[in-house]
Amino acid sequence: MTAAMTSPTSAAISPKLVYVLTTNCRDPYADMVLVSMLSVGLSNPEITTVLVVDTISMEALTASNHKLLEISDSVIAIDTPPGSGVFRSRWMKTQVGHFIQGAVIFIDADTIVRRAIDWPRHFNSGFGAVADAPYVEASEDPHRLQVSVDIGWNQDRTYYNSGFFYYVSSPAMERFFETWHSLWQDNRDRTNNKDQPSFNAAITLAAFDEQELPETFNHQITMSWKDCQRSKVWHFWESSRMPGDILDELTRQSADLPIGQLTEKVRLAISKNTPAAYSNRQARALEFLSIDPELQRKLLIQKSRLSTTEFLRWSLRKLVGR
Repeated sequence: MTAAMTSPTSAAISPKLVYVLTTNCRDPYADMVLVSMLSVGLSNPEITTVLVVDTISMEALTASNHKLLEISDSVIAIDTPPGSGVFRSRWMKTQVGHFIQGAVIFIDADTIVRRAIDWPRHFNSGFGAVADAPYVEASEDPHRLQVSVDIGWNQDRTYYNSGFFYYVSSPAMERFFETWHSLWQDNRDRTNNKDQPSFNAAITLAAFDEQELPETFNHQITMSWKDCQRSKVWHFWESSRMPGDILDELTRQSADLPIGQLTEKVRLAISKNTPAAYSNRQARALEFLSIDPELQRKLLIQKSRLSTTEFLRWSLRKLVGR
């Protein structure tokens, strides 16, 4: 990790990048983490990766001899209460600060890390996160935000995405994770196990000053591809992302490819200007024409309503107009 990675409160602490995973190895989640972790190794080779799993998932990974066990720098198995995979995942995620100490980056599975994670020069906090869906008006999801207010989030403050955050262990941070876990437990039925409302409430109630990181650290591409070429991390919002993106394609291919071949495909992925899949001919044509990435996203989402003839006419108009 570069020297810029360390805040004044974490001097001489070697940061770690942590994933939380629950899987039966028949779902895509282990393969998704595999792709993401390979991208970290390529873009940030000095970062230590840690995989936190529950004991059920560890048994599945071991039984299938999953490649994740080969590439993770360390794997930690946690005993969790019984429940669904989502429940067990959130049970661990909301307490990750208890399991992993030091200077830590938490990252969701549905990500590709494309560039070096070096903090902005002005960053000097023991906790940092990225605003949630910066291109979406709050009014577009009033229920989620109202739940967040009800459990403690101050709506005058930034609403953060919980898919990428940084923390440095301290007594205040320990209390933050206790609060987050408790709020999540108390409200998981009304939030369908989502951890983000309680995450923001716990930040509001915390005894530290968080620092907002630029969107490049957690570009939520389901909502926008604006400036995605400059992003350090592409976050695909697994639960609601556009089908057929590069993460989806690599995840489906990962089980059948040796590590070396998969790594080379990931290497190409992190050099792409947009997160569209290689196999998408329309996407390749749009990229060849140097169409603005956000316009590409909108067209690809509506591709089922765009006939081949209409697309060719549109492409020619764009090409002639250049």
